[in-house]
Amino acid sequence: TTASGSKDVAYPRLNNFSVWLLPAGLISSLRALWDGVSTLPIRLNANKQFNYSNWRARARNLEDFIIQGATEDKKLYKAIGFENESFSYIYVLGKADKTKLVVNDLISWMPSTTRASNLTMTMAGWTFTTPHSQIRFTGRAVDMALVGLIFATIASIITSVNLIATWRFLRGKGAIYQKELFPIYLISVFICLRMLLLCSPILTAGFIMLIADRHFSTAFFTTRAGGDILLFHHIFWFFGHPEV
Repeated sequence: TTASGSKDVAYPRLNNFSVWLLPAGLISSLRALWDGVSTLPIRLNANKQFNYSNWRARARNLEDFIIQGATEDKKLYKAIGFENESFSYIYVLGKADKTKLVVNDLISWMPSTTRASNLTMTMAGWTFTTPHSQIRFTGRAVDMALVGLIFATIASIITSVNLIATWRFLRGKGAIYQKELFPIYLISVFICLRMLLLCSPILTAGFIMLIADRHFSTAFFTTRAGGDILLFHHIFWFFGHPEV
């Protein structure tokens, strides 16, 4: 695929590592999932009458399998000395006796698959540039990504309001904004929250306009209907530059 728009990051290209990492990660994830599930007695025989009690017993076996796997993962993290799962796999692969366990584990393949799917499954890169205003060019994955990002930006707005209000009304007794010197870290967080509160609503509005173009026949970004193809660029980078 070729790039579209003013940014080369608009579409993933064939020389992008993530494009080739995604199918490998999906195959590895499905293999690890099948290896775990296929050993469980949870298959239902279509020739026999369905028995709810037997189904519940099989479901409990699956639940026990999942709980046992999670417990083993926790023990593995503690043995290595890292409680945070996000950093554990980096160090697990350095242990010769643990490498096979991690490579065959479903969870160990999910981060790479998820990272690659951000670029390839939605075919939107990370800027959502035109022609995503037309649903015929992209699938339902873009709609799911847009809805998820709308909720994410709304959550950012609510969090910013919460923390700014906490700063303003729940500060320590005697701490006056104009007269007291706050730590530089706290001041930087406060400035970032103000910027986030300023630019996040613009991005949310842009995503809503994009969904409206895709499903409700509006023409915010559709050029053949009188829209501005560069409008979404301006909306996105109004958020993108303060965010960076």
